[in-house]
Amino acid sequence: MKKYEIVGKFTNGFARVSKLDKFGLRPLWNFINEQGKLVSKDWFESVNSFGSGGVKELAKVYVFTKLNFINQDGKLVSSIWFDDTFMTRSQHFVGVIIYKKGHSKYNYMDKNGNLLIKEWADYCSNFTNGVAHFDIGTNKYTITENGEIK
Repeated sequence: MKKYEIVGKFTNGFARVSKLDKFGLRPLWNFINEQGKLVSKDWFESVNSFGSGGVKELAKVYVFTKLNFINQDGKLVSSIWFDDTFMTRSQHFVGVIIYKKGHSKYNYMDKNGNLLIKEWADYCSNFTNGVAHFDIGTNKYTITENGEIK
């Protein structure tokens, strides 16, 4: 019996692997490191390679229609499961989106899963030249790549 149904190519030191669920009907996904060790104790419905979300230390993982990130130790970095993410063009932050009562709300998250804006924003831009802009109601703010809000 083979260990994995599919083994992907290594990217940033990790390869995606799949096995069938307990009913043998659908694939579940995880990662192995270059030594062949499984990264996470959990299996996911889908995964993206480490670095595909813009931050090389994180990989997107999906369960049902929600997503989160795992670090290279296989741990979830956030207690929140998000509806979507957006590229921030920053190696330090990931843009995250959550839908609340039919309305999109936005935030920035660091590599450790910490949200950088205390309130969810109505709008968040990508980082350009080290800064991004976000709005909460009619108030406009700027955030630097260091996480400083002005």
